[in-house]
Amino acid sequence: MKKQYLLDTSIILSSLEVIESLSEGNKNQLFITNVVLKELDGHKEDMLNDKGFFARNFIRNLDRGILKNNIDCEEIKPLKDDFIHCFVYKTEEDKEILIYLINREVYEKDSNNDYKILEIAKDYNFELLTNDLNLKITAIAKGIKASSILKDRVENPEKIDFVKTIFYKKENLEKQKVQASREHKKWTCFIFKEKNKNGETGVQKFYINMGNYLEEIKEEDFDNSIVKPLNLEQKFYVKLLKSNYSILTVTGSTGSGKTLLAVSEAINIVKDKNSPIDGVVYLRNTVTANDKAAELGYRKGSEEQKLSYFAYPLNNALSFIGKVLFKNGSLEDYKGSGSNEAVIELMNKYNIEIFDIAHARGTTIENKVVIFDELQNASNDTLKLIGTRIGKNSKLILMGDFKQVDHPYLTKNRNALVTMLKKSKESDMLAAIQLKKTIRSEIADWFDNNI
Repeated sequence: MKKQYLLDTSIILSSLEVIESLSEGNKNQLFITNVVLKELDGHKEDMLNDKGFFARNFIRNLDRGILKNNIDCEEIKPLKDDFIHCFVYKTEEDKEILIYLINREVYEKDSNNDYKILEIAKDYNFELLTNDLNLKITAIAKGIKASSILKDRVENPEKIDFVKTIFYKKENLEKQKVQASREHKKWTCFIFKEKNKNGETGVQKFYINMGNYLEEIKEEDFDNSIVKPLNLEQKFYVKLLKSNYSILTVTGSTGSGKTLLAVSEAINIVKDKNSPIDGVVYLRNTVTANDKAAELGYRKGSEEQKLSYFAYPLNNALSFIGKVLFKNGSLEDYKGSGSNEAVIELMNKYNIEIFDIAHARGTTIENKVVIFDELQNASNDTLKLIGTRIGKNSKLILMGDFKQVDHPYLTKNRNALVTMLKKSKESDMLAAIQLKKTIRSEIADWFDNNI
């Protein structure tokens, strides 16, 4: 049966593909209000955030079909003094989707935008689609049918594990390694524990899964690492960073070493004269902790200066790396903790740049280690936008903490990071690991586990 959906702004700002999937080839009717159009207009100038990208994309696609906007709308009878116009929304694949805009000049409750949208939904008996949970609950409380888009939802991401423990007998080790690489392809890391005749555990060996074989982790693997791993899970992580995996996803709690180790090993790769990689690209979705006044558009300075606010994790990592290199005699001009000169020197020396997601279209990133930080604050569409920009000889490192989602339209169970964790269990091309130990401080560890 044909369904009639009223779309909240949050739906349009959550995905590039949502309009096409909801329409089902124009089987269903999609409606928006002039309130939503006004909110989209407020987002479209945001050049540093995926909300701005989605808003511009939606408006652009409406404009792409503007010449065909003479479609008869008589089947939808306007109520009160409403005016209904039918637009042709034309995707980049030239698929044409009908979208009805309901324009209402005077609302009964001329208060906030949510109540205006609820008023339209109730008057026309539409099903309201919103990813704003408060709006959905309010609608249901008013007897309005409302739901959220649960596409790409990943249940219990904290239970997605990548470390497999296997007990072995000393004489059967090689046989069990071959068997493990064949039967446990969904696992990235392995702990082999020797079991003697008395059932007691003896020698432990550690491996990463390279697809067709297991590669052992040895202490000498980290001799050239600028920052040495401090625990077993960090050793797994660094070994994966050094491996030939082109795409690596890592999630971990605050202070677990995700960014520091990634930047450290990226510099190592650039230093390698036999590597085609000649630089590092750092990008991070510019979403703040729901503080409107802290968003980039409200900050002073140029676009480059605004982006620098979000490069603190990179700068902190480079500052720490600078101290290590200075002690080793590799960074002569280092001037101490937090030194901007040292950070700039490292960025110039190893061709490290901060990349703006909003300018990703039309670019190709070749011969680079690409580090996408805070991936939990990016949608799958944003990830796809970046992923499809990756060119030859590049390595993509995706990282974040799915427990710290700041994006207003994403959740712990629905974001690009948990999508990649799930995909890593399904594809041999991907590797992933969860870092669960906080090394920043006991205070940080307490807050991560107790608040």
